[in-house]
Amino acid sequence: MNTESNDSGRKPPPPKFRYKPGESGYPRGRPKGAISTKLLTRKVALKRLAREVNGRAQRLTLLEYVILTARAMAMEGHAGAAAIVDDLRFKMQPPEPAQGGGFLVVPEMLTPEECQAMHERHNAIVDCHEPGREDKEQ
Repeated sequence: MNTESNDSGRKPPPPKFRYKPGESGYPRGRPKGAISTKLLTRKVALKRLAREVNGRAQRLTLLEYVILTARAMAMEGHAGAAAIVDDLRFKMQPPEPAQGGGFLVVPEMLTPEECQAMHERHNAIVDCHEPGREDKEQ
């Protein structure tokens, strides 16, 4: 039996308390084959149904039918349906960007001579205002 600590500095449990091969760490947990509520909801919502909508046969998912029905009820003045449609619209909006939006401003094309003159003007300004440099002329 290995009673020495492993790389993490932790000793394994005594043999009496170790799990047997094939034994679960939590025997009363979720049984094998059980479907989660999220998976079941998705499965039901995405099931395609053939129904008549506006006089035409259409094949839509159950979720699409629910949204269309809620929208139709909201248009008729049903307050609860209007709240559901607003809630769905809020949840389905694309997220706002983390930073404020802006415009990309692109300067017009310069000739090589104009570009060189602009760089010379910039360098002249930077040279005379260089931080930490004391002008001897003053």
